[in-house]
Amino acid sequence: MALHNLSSCAVTAFLVETSLNHNSNYTESNDRGVLIAPGANHEFRLFCDTSASVTSNGIAPGPAPCAFNLKAALFADGSYEGDASAAATLAVRPIAAQFQGRRVHELIDNIVADSSLDDTSRLARIHSELPKLSEEPDPVILEQIRLRFPGLPSTAWGSVKADIRSAFAAEKQRTLRALREFEDSPNQGSTSRSLAQWWSAWERNG
Repeated sequence: MALHNLSSCAVTAFLVETSLNHNSNYTESNDRGVLIAPGANHEFRLFCDTSASVTSNGIAPGPAPCAFNLKAALFADGSYEGDASAAATLAVRPIAAQFQGRRVHELIDNIVADSSLDDTSRLARIHSELPKLSEEPDPVILEQIRLRFPGLPSTAWGSVKADIRSAFAAEKQRTLRALREFEDSPNQGSTSRSLAQWWSAWERNG
Protein backbone atom coordinates (compact mmCIF):
# COMPACT_ATOMS: atom_id res chain seq x y z
CA MET A 1 0.00 0.00 0.00
CA ALA A 2 1.19 3.53 -0.70
CA LEU A 3 0.14 6.97 0.49
CA HIS A 4 0.75 10.06 -1.63
CA ASN A 5 1.11 13.37 0.21
CA LEU A 6 -0.78 15.98 -1.81
CA SER A 7 -0.20 18.66 0.83
CA SER A 8 2.49 21.34 0.69
CA CYS A 9 3.35 20.38 4.28
CA ALA A 10 5.19 17.25 5.43
CA VAL A 11 3.25 14.44 7.09
CA THR A 12 4.60 13.47 10.52
CA ALA A 13 2.15 10.68 11.40
CA PHE A 14 -0.82 8.79 10.04
CA LEU A 15 -3.34 6.19 11.19
CA VAL A 16 -4.92 3.59 8.92
CA GLU A 17 -7.86 1.53 10.10
CA THR A 18 -8.26 -2.00 8.78
CA SER A 19 -11.76 -3.41 8.94
CA LEU A 20 -13.03 -6.95 8.57
CA ASN A 21 -14.98 -8.60 11.38
CA HIS A 22 -13.26 -6.22 13.77
CA ASN A 23 -11.19 -3.09 13.56
CA SER A 24 -7.49 -2.64 14.13
CA ASN A 25 -5.24 0.34 13.60
CA TYR A 26 -1.88 0.74 11.91
CA THR A 27 0.15 3.84 12.72
CA GLU A 28 3.46 5.34 11.68
CA SER A 29 5.05 8.51 13.00
CA ASN A 30 8.23 10.55 12.96
CA ASP A 31 8.10 13.18 15.70
CA ARG A 32 11.61 14.46 14.98
CA GLY A 33 11.41 14.79 11.23
CA VAL A 34 9.52 14.15 8.03
CA LEU A 35 7.59 10.93 7.52
CA ILE A 36 6.18 11.83 4.08
CA ALA A 37 7.61 14.88 2.34
CA PRO A 38 5.29 17.16 0.32
CA GLY A 39 4.47 15.46 -2.95
CA ALA A 40 6.17 12.21 -1.92
CA ASN A 41 4.91 8.63 -1.70
CA HIS A 42 5.22 6.39 1.33
CA GLU A 43 4.92 2.63 0.94
CA PHE A 44 4.05 0.19 3.72
CA ARG A 45 2.58 -3.28 4.09
CA LEU A 46 -0.69 -4.21 5.76
CA PHE A 47 -2.10 -7.67 6.32
CA CYS A 48 -5.73 -8.62 6.76
CA ASP A 49 -6.99 -12.04 7.83
CA THR A 50 -9.63 -13.15 5.33
CA SER A 51 -9.90 -16.76 6.48
CA ALA A 52 -13.43 -18.13 6.36
CA SER A 53 -15.22 -19.38 9.45
CA VAL A 54 -17.71 -22.21 9.78
CA THR A 55 -21.21 -21.12 10.75
CA SER A 56 -23.74 -22.98 12.90
CA ASN A 57 -25.21 -24.73 9.83
CA GLY A 58 -21.77 -25.87 8.73
CA ILE A 59 -21.42 -23.59 5.73
CA ALA A 60 -18.19 -21.62 5.48
CA PRO A 61 -18.85 -18.32 3.70
CA GLY A 62 -16.30 -16.85 1.34
CA PRO A 63 -13.74 -14.50 2.84
CA ALA A 64 -14.89 -10.93 3.16
CA PRO A 65 -12.77 -8.29 1.45
CA CYS A 66 -10.47 -6.17 3.55
CA ALA A 67 -11.09 -2.44 3.83
CA PHE A 68 -8.32 0.03 4.58
CA ASN A 69 -9.34 3.49 5.69
CA LEU A 70 -6.93 6.39 6.20
CA LYS A 71 -8.46 7.83 9.38
CA ALA A 72 -6.12 10.72 10.11
CA ALA A 73 -2.82 12.37 9.26
CA LEU A 74 -0.77 14.90 11.23
CA PHE A 75 1.31 17.56 9.51
CA ALA A 76 4.55 19.27 10.48
CA ASP A 77 2.81 22.64 10.97
CA GLY A 78 0.59 21.15 13.72
CA SER A 79 -2.52 20.78 11.57
CA TYR A 80 -4.33 17.54 10.81
CA GLU A 81 -6.80 16.01 8.41
CA GLY A 82 -9.35 13.30 9.07
CA ASP A 83 -11.11 12.08 12.17
CA ALA A 84 -10.40 14.24 15.23
CA SER A 85 -10.32 11.29 17.65
CA ALA A 86 -7.87 9.36 15.47
CA ALA A 87 -5.69 12.46 15.02
CA ALA A 88 -5.66 13.06 18.78
CA THR A 89 -4.57 9.44 19.29
CA LEU A 90 -1.54 10.14 17.10
CA ALA A 91 -0.69 13.45 18.76
CA VAL A 92 -1.29 12.85 22.48
CA ARG A 93 1.60 10.52 23.30
CA PRO A 94 4.41 12.64 21.81
CA ILE A 95 2.95 15.79 23.39
CA ALA A 96 2.71 14.12 26.79
CA ALA A 97 6.17 12.54 26.50
CA GLN A 98 7.72 15.91 25.70
CA PHE A 99 5.90 17.55 28.61
CA GLN A 100 6.92 14.84 31.08
CA GLY A 101 10.45 14.86 29.68
CA ARG A 102 10.81 18.52 30.61
CA ARG A 103 9.66 17.78 34.17
CA VAL A 104 12.06 14.83 34.45
CA HIS A 105 14.97 16.91 33.18
CA GLU A 106 14.20 19.81 35.52
CA LEU A 107 14.08 17.44 38.50
CA ILE A 108 17.36 15.70 37.68
CA ASP A 109 19.10 18.94 36.68
CA ASN A 110 18.36 20.36 40.13
CA ILE A 111 19.58 17.24 41.92
CA VAL A 112 22.76 16.96 39.86
CA ALA A 113 23.51 20.65 40.47
CA ASP A 114 23.20 20.28 44.27
CA SER A 115 26.79 20.71 45.42
CA SER A 116 25.95 19.53 48.94
CA LEU A 117 25.48 15.96 47.65
CA ASP A 118 27.92 13.39 46.31
CA ASP A 119 26.98 11.15 43.40
CA THR A 120 25.80 8.31 45.63
CA SER A 121 23.42 10.67 47.41
CA ARG A 122 22.31 12.24 44.13
CA LEU A 123 21.47 8.83 42.69
CA ALA A 124 19.53 7.87 45.80
CA ARG A 125 17.55 11.11 45.65
CA ILE A 126 16.74 10.67 41.95
CA HIS A 127 15.51 7.14 42.60
CA SER A 128 13.36 8.51 45.42
CA GLU A 129 11.97 11.61 43.71
CA LEU A 130 11.51 10.53 40.10
CA PRO A 131 8.75 7.94 40.74
CA LYS A 132 6.81 10.62 42.63
CA LEU A 133 6.27 12.74 39.52
CA SER A 134 2.56 12.81 38.81
CA GLU A 135 1.08 10.65 36.07
CA GLU A 136 -2.24 12.46 36.12
CA PRO A 137 -3.10 14.49 32.98
CA ASP A 138 -1.91 18.05 33.42
CA PRO A 139 -4.45 20.82 32.64
CA VAL A 140 -1.87 22.48 30.38
CA ILE A 141 -1.76 19.41 28.13
CA LEU A 142 -5.52 18.97 28.15
CA GLU A 143 -5.97 22.58 27.06
CA GLN A 144 -3.34 22.11 24.33
CA ILE A 145 -5.20 19.08 23.02
CA ARG A 146 -8.54 20.89 23.20
CA LEU A 147 -7.23 23.84 21.18
CA ARG A 148 -5.50 21.65 18.61
CA PHE A 149 -8.50 19.34 18.14
CA PRO A 150 -11.61 21.48 18.67
CA GLY A 151 -13.77 18.79 17.05
CA LEU A 152 -12.78 16.14 19.57
CA PRO A 153 -15.98 14.56 20.96
CA SER A 154 -16.51 14.32 24.69
CA THR A 155 -16.47 10.51 24.46
CA ALA A 156 -12.84 10.59 23.32
CA TRP A 157 -11.44 12.34 26.40
CA GLY A 158 -11.24 9.16 28.46
CA SER A 159 -8.90 7.63 25.90
CA VAL A 160 -6.90 10.86 25.67
CA LYS A 161 -6.34 10.94 29.42
CA ALA A 162 -5.37 7.26 29.47
CA ASP A 163 -2.80 7.90 26.73
CA ILE A 164 -1.36 10.82 28.71
CA ARG A 165 -1.01 8.69 31.84
CA SER A 166 0.68 5.95 29.82
CA ALA A 167 3.12 8.40 28.21
CA PHE A 168 3.95 10.01 31.56
CA ALA A 169 4.70 6.62 33.11
CA ALA A 170 6.75 5.49 30.11
CA GLU A 171 8.94 8.60 30.20
CA LYS A 172 9.74 8.04 33.88
CA GLN A 173 10.53 4.38 33.27
CA ARG A 174 12.73 5.24 30.28
CA THR A 175 14.81 7.56 32.45
CA LEU A 176 15.02 5.08 35.33
CA ARG A 177 16.21 2.33 32.96
CA ALA A 178 18.93 4.62 31.62
CA LEU A 179 19.93 5.51 35.16
CA ARG A 180 20.22 1.85 36.14
CA GLU A 181 22.36 1.23 33.06
CA PHE A 182 24.67 4.00 34.20
CA GLU A 183 24.88 2.52 37.68
CA ASP A 184 25.64 -0.94 36.27
CA SER A 185 28.15 0.35 33.76
CA PRO A 186 31.86 -0.31 34.35
CA ASN A 187 32.40 3.36 33.51
CA GLN A 188 30.74 4.35 36.76
CA GLY A 189 33.22 4.86 39.55
CA SER A 190 35.57 7.28 41.22
CA THR A 191 38.01 7.34 38.29
CA SER A 192 35.38 7.32 35.51
CA ARG A 193 32.42 9.37 34.39
CA SER A 194 30.60 11.32 37.04
CA LEU A 195 26.82 11.44 37.25
CA ALA A 196 26.91 14.99 35.87
CA GLN A 197 28.97 13.90 32.86
CA TRP A 198 26.66 10.98 32.16
CA TRP A 199 23.54 13.11 32.56
CA SER A 200 24.88 15.79 30.24
CA ALA A 201 25.62 13.21 27.55
CA TRP A 202 22.24 11.51 28.01
CA GLU A 203 20.39 14.82 27.74
CA ARG A 204 22.11 15.52 24.41
CA ASN A 205 21.42 12.07 22.98
CA GLY A 206 18.23 11.06 24.78
